[in-house]
Amino acid sequence: MVSGKFSVEVRGKVAVITTDCGENRFNMDFMNNFNKALDEVESNPDIQALITTGIGKFYSNGLDVNWMAEVAKKKQVSELGKFFQEIIKLDNRLLTFPVPTIAAINGHCVAQGAFWALHHDYRVMRTKRSWFSVPEVHLNLPLGQHNISLLRGIVSGAVARDAMVFGKWYSPEESLQAGLVDGLAEPEELLDSAIKFAHQCIGTRGFDRAALKKMKENVYKDVINAQDTMVNFGNYTKLGKPKL
Repeated sequence: MVSGKFSVEVRGKVAVITTDCGENRFNMDFMNNFNKALDEVESNPDIQALITTGIGKFYSNGLDVNWMAEVAKKKQVSELGKFFQEIIKLDNRLLTFPVPTIAAINGHCVAQGAFWALHHDYRVMRTKRSWFSVPEVHLNLPLGQHNISLLRGIVSGAVARDAMVFGKWYSPEESLQAGLVDGLAEPEELLDSAIKFAHQCIGTRGFDRAALKKMKENVYKDVINAQDTMVNFGNYTKLGKPKL
């Protein structure tokens, strides 16, 4: 069991990582705890699938811009550089995780939070009162090549254009129609639906972990190898929290 507001629960062959950190925004502590949770899952050979979910209104509302602003005030630019490097490492770890992964999207899923969900193999989203968006254009922020490549591998054409270029906000039903998520569930049935989805994925045989990880590394190599340009940290540290 990971300490703090992260929990790891094992339900038969399926592990569930639950985050209960308010808006579940990404900062160094959040990522360190997520890595510890993934370590715990990976160390258990009986686990054949992974679900991540949150508590309350948010699955994840993106980067912790308040934390970033505090780091910037201390002129710890190298710390921010390390932060973005660690985001990519964590994203790639999840993308190539050696068991099937499902995001049980319990609420709003925005910016880095949306991309975090997209790094899972599958996504099941709650109906009602939740939005899926990568609104960086409205925040005057660039999209990294890593995330562009990832999203283009999931959706294409008009959906990719509307999602990335115009920062469209998708309702649960629109998210399903667009192909951003793979299923919908009533809020009270979300976790059970995700677990059922996981069992359908692993079937009766499951997957050899080494083989699955190697396959993911090969299939997603263009995403993994995508190089992002230097981040303008000032654009991030001047941001306020979007209201949802």
